[in-house]
Amino acid sequence: MLIHGNCHLIFHVICIIYYLYIAPNKAISRETRRNQQRFFVGIVLQTAIPSILIIFAAGFFIFDNFTHNMTQKAMNIICVAVGFHGVLEALMILLVHRSYRDAVLKMMRRREDEKVSDVPRAVLNLKE
Repeated sequence: MLIHGNCHLIFHVICIIYYLYIAPNKAISRETRRNQQRFFVGIVLQTAIPSILIIFAAGFFIFDNFTHNMTQKAMNIICVAVGFHGVLEALMILLVHRSYRDAVLKMMRRREDEKVSDVPRAVLNLKE
């Protein structure tokens, strides 16, 4: 099943590269094609960078298979790497895709007076 799934993944990536870069459809505007290309590169980065942590963990297991010398320290590093995978994936989504990045930056740049004005006076128990 793993080989079958990977073959499907490779086939679809080859098709995407072919239709986006090698033989693009003339009926699609340049802007749409450019947006599709950016999205494809973003998705590749979004999945490839966190996957490095999983490959790192698999490398430790392969190393242990040959040396039969897995230490507690190495096992702890593997657990931290696998646990950090979700955090890194969320950060990559925010960093890679412009719309998410812009929304987060906009939330972080809110002025202080806008934050205070959103809270009703009754909640603050202020007397007028």
